[in-house]
Amino acid sequence: MISSNLSTIDVAMASDDRYAMPLATAVRSLVSSLEPGWNTRLWIINDGIQSENVKKCMESWDGFPVEVNWLTPPAADVWALPVTASLPIATYYRLFLPELLDNVSKVLYLDPDILVRRSIHELWETDLGDCPIAAAQDLACPWIHFRSVMENYQLAYRYLLRQDPIPNFQELGLPASAPYFNAGVMLMDLDRWRDERLSHQLLEFTSEHAANNVSADQYSLNACLWNRRKGIDIRWNQLQAIHNMPGWQESPFDSRSFRRYRDEAWIAHFAGPNKPWEDGSKHPLRHEYLKVLDETAWAGWRPVRQSSTLSRQIRLGWRTSRDWLGVRLRRLRDAA
Repeated sequence: MISSNLSTIDVAMASDDRYAMPLATAVRSLVSSLEPGWNTRLWIINDGIQSENVKKCMESWDGFPVEVNWLTPPAADVWALPVTASLPIATYYRLFLPELLDNVSKVLYLDPDILVRRSIHELWETDLGDCPIAAAQDLACPWIHFRSVMENYQLAYRYLLRQDPIPNFQELGLPASAPYFNAGVMLMDLDRWRDERLSHQLLEFTSEHAANNVSADQYSLNACLWNRRKGIDIRWNQLQAIHNMPGWQESPFDSRSFRRYRDEAWIAHFAGPNKPWEDGSKHPLRHEYLKVLDETAWAGWRPVRQSSTLSRQIRLGWRTSRDWLGVRLRRLRDAA
């Protein structure tokens, strides 16, 4: 329950049932690290989280100054948008937040695969100015065409994204040196989004350029808002890619920045494979993550050892097929 005597931060997230436990852990870390004097009003787009897991989530946050609002996924026609096992349809739901939260002026969107280690009120107070969003540069893909920007590309390439994030950037008229940002932690001026109908523009752009889209809505956000983003400290969205880099010489940064970004995660974002709740994860914050997990209703849970690479591939294939089928079934339901 939130108090009217405290300042309130609006936070939005989206999750399906697979991510119920990470969602509970992420929010637990958020509310545990919040400075005194602040509330959290949480808006969760519930993409099929089972009722027993909703209950466990609520139990995990009991006693903290947080108001939880469970939202139904948007009924808009999203069936044609590209989805994969690692980029499910829920990743697009953040584009619908201006309509879903029609009485909210500003919201902090967070992916559920995170660990919050610093009070987010500092991030919440970022002055957006005329920008519709604030987001951090992507550690694994720092510029739109990083291979032509980085002088040390030949040393660093194996630790970066394998493909260009916006393959058709020249056709779109984007500069190669424009910073590319990760949308997993994003402060959004919802009033500006509504005034400019940005959600409609971004979804339309995504559909029109599906052939070049390698990162779902993040492709469209960067292509359309590359010069309208307020930059924030990378430590607010520390991607695990930095832990794969042997040193600053193989990174996009100088030695001082590299050490700061690697060693001072304010929000650790486990984008990509080998997440800390998965078997075999070597992430340096895995122990800390499992400690927070043990403060939730999933206390004591640990991953089952995976049998083989083949079984892992089969599971990923099944998840992709399930996401594809789920979107189409939702479309039929909405049309009925």
